[in-house]
Amino acid sequence: MKRYLITGATGLIGRYILKLINIDSEIYILNRNSNEINQNIKTIQIDLEKDWDENLLPKNIDTVIHLAQSEHYRDFPDYSEKIFSVNTFSTLKLLEYSRRNNVKNFIYASSGSVYNNVKSELESIYFNKEMSFYSATKICSEILCENYEKYMNIKTLRFFYVYGCNQKESMLIARLIYNIKNSIPIFISGDEGILINPIYAEDAAKAVLCAELLNKSEKINVGGMEILSLKYVADKIGEILNIKPKYVFNKDLLAENLTGDISKMIKILGEPQIPFNDGIRYVLKDGNL
Repeated sequence: MKRYLITGATGLIGRYILKLINIDSEIYILNRNSNEINQNIKTIQIDLEKDWDENLLPKNIDTVIHLAQSEHYRDFPDYSEKIFSVNTFSTLKLLEYSRRNNVKNFIYASSGSVYNNVKSELESIYFNKEMSFYSATKICSEILCENYEKYMNIKTLRFFYVYGCNQKESMLIARLIYNIKNSIPIFISGDEGILINPIYAEDAAKAVLCAELLNKSEKINVGGMEILSLKYVADKIGEILNIKPKYVFNKDLLAENLTGDISKMIKILGEPQIPFNDGIRYVLKDGNL
């Protein structure tokens, strides 16, 4: 029986992981609330924004899955300390806990934003002055993870535009849905807008569980198979909702390519299975997870 410790388990990817994980596993989740999800999952009440005691964590854990990120990621500098506490300091504490307790696998949820809108090797962007505070906290955590690779297998997964049911409206695709439903204009660079390769949350969760099986440390981009423009995504949402989106075009602004190269993901974790048109239809019509 495997023993898991999971942060961010009630978030978008975490909910699917709890749904997909082997029912015979022993699962502990960190949550600021003490509410039990079900009888098979043990909740440890810890708020990662505050100082917390690692002695509250269980021993003999096989895998740590660190998905949590600050809900205030857009609120720099007002919430800078809370953002850093959740995104970076908690990563350090969990890594040190894992080292002391001989954890075999540590999965860290990073972000495609570490690339800062360019396709570069990670080493070339560590000190990019244009990087957001949120992205900087993710880079810091990636560096911390690198230093602990001698003690455990660490899989750093850089997620690109994950979407799914009941997603927070601060996220891109959920925000597009909100704007279209409320007739709020969507700003488009150039003719079609930015390029993205979104991935459905269930596919993202499957990638996490596949990464756990790797017997060495890896850094892997996790995104969808299809490269889509912002306008295509919005048009598809509007088509399903039967609402015509409102656009404001800036033809003079170059649309950025914000896609991630997922060739490594396909090779060692497998292809995402849910096409965008199916995933977004499920979110809008049927989804309730």
